[in-house]
Amino acid sequence: MNALNERVFCRFKELAALFPETSQRTLRYNVQKLVDKKMIERVGNGPGSFLKLKKGQHKHGTTRT
Repeated sequence: MNALNERVFCRFKELAALFPETSQRTLRYNVQKLVDKKMIERVGNGPGSFLKLKKGQHKHGTTRT
């Protein structure tokens, strides 16, 4: 969530670079959980898509998972 707090949006590739020890499968699973909880939003499909925080999930009010 911190990666999204510091940016307006974040591509999955950028997120994966922040967690090199985490498999892409695990990272995608965790991202999907955050999307399902409506904490983040996936915009677009495929390699051009990006992630962004939902309104209300800003730096001072983030919910940890």
